[in-house]
Amino acid sequence: MNDEVMIHKREPAAYMDVLLLADESEELIRSYMKEGDFYAITVDGRTAGGCVCTSPDESTIEIKNIALKEAFRRQGIGKAAIKKD
Repeated sequence: MNDEVMIHKREPAAYMDVLLLADESEELIRSYMKEGDFYAITVDGRTAGGCVCTSPDESTIEIKNIALKEAFRRQGIGKAAIKKD
């Protein structure tokens, strides 16, 4: 994969369609979004997906939801996004 994968902290409301790819309950997504931060995943400036992360304690980050649109799957994009600091 030669494309540039980036993560961007964003307001999650505009990305509900992406989050619903990984979790079919909008109510559940809204509940854990209150606890964490949403990050849009982009590839060469195009929205590829998103993730919600929480911090249950100072030394832990938990991925509550991560999803990629169909066209961006199986290319190592999710793995690359997780490895970003």
